[in-house]
Amino acid sequence: MAPVPKNIYGVTKAAAEELCQLAFRNQGLPCVVLRVSRFFPEADDAPDAHEGRCDDNVKADEYASRRVALEDAVDAHLLAAERAPHLGFRRYIISATTPFAPDDLAQLRTDASTVFEQRAPLAATVWATCLVATGSLAIAGVWEGRSAAQDHVQAEAVALHEISERVRVYPTDARDRIRDDVNAYVGQVVHTEWRTMADEGRLTPRGDELFGRIRADVTDYQPRTDFEAQAYQPLLDQVAAAAEARSARADSMGATMPGVVWFGLLSGAIVTIGMVFALQIRRTMRELVLAGLFSALIAFLLFLIWDFDAPYTRGITASASPFLNLFPHIQA
Repeated sequence: MAPVPKNIYGVTKAAAEELCQLAFRNQGLPCVVLRVSRFFPEADDAPDAHEGRCDDNVKADEYASRRVALEDAVDAHLLAAERAPHLGFRRYIISATTPFAPDDLAQLRTDASTVFEQRAPLAATVWATCLVATGSLAIAGVWEGRSAAQDHVQAEAVALHEISERVRVYPTDARDRIRDDVNAYVGQVVHTEWRTMADEGRLTPRGDELFGRIRADVTDYQPRTDFEAQAYQPLLDQVAAAAEARSARADSMGATMPGVVWFGLLSGAIVTIGMVFALQIRRTMRELVLAGLFSALIAFLLFLIWDFDAPYTRGITASASPFLNLFPHIQA
């Protein structure tokens, strides 16, 4: 194959190859010429020729025509140095194996996508990995939301338990009244409000009423001793912490994934699965099984996203266990 230089750089490379051949012929110096495809990480020197595609996209496409992995380029040089005395003078092209045939050249200029579908029928499976990555990120996002919802429950239960414990310095009547308020509220949350959250996606008015009673009894109490006065402000802080956690629990009750994200995920899944099956040109059993497994994986990822998306109403939900662990008598 005679090279056709497109600039002065190409002319000098072609001339250097001829000088190497001359050195071998006249002086017997073994020379192996490696015409190495692109492997450098820098951006292309003609970005306007790629129709706005990003640099990573361009580099991925180049593996079908004029790019090679850096590791393969290094191995080629090591092998050339080792075998040069036995080869004498040789020219080699070091490039990723192209899926195209010489008969494809004309159509590649006008309809490259069709040629790619014919020559690389499993390419869609590789391209579709971007959807799997997106789905994994979405799962991480909704799982983080579920974890945050469980943290709100934990914070609320801990604050209420602290209130119940700190009032021990109060007189018996005030202490028992506040503890009864806390127990009534926790019982309402565990036995009634939790089911309402799962079924209707809201808190209960009774829960609001009982929590208001806790707030009123703690706030309205007038400390009579210095010891009670020292406990009063921390109790107010715990009431505020419980109120904040209850409000956060209410805010995290609904679905966390925006509708536009669901639209993108579902559209991407449909397009990807369609591409996977449409590009299985040969329809061998192995390819059909792989395509089916990949489609099942996408469906499973979408199910996980949907299941985790509502922290209190579906599948693996945030639980009331922090309340039951700190108030075991409530369960009975």
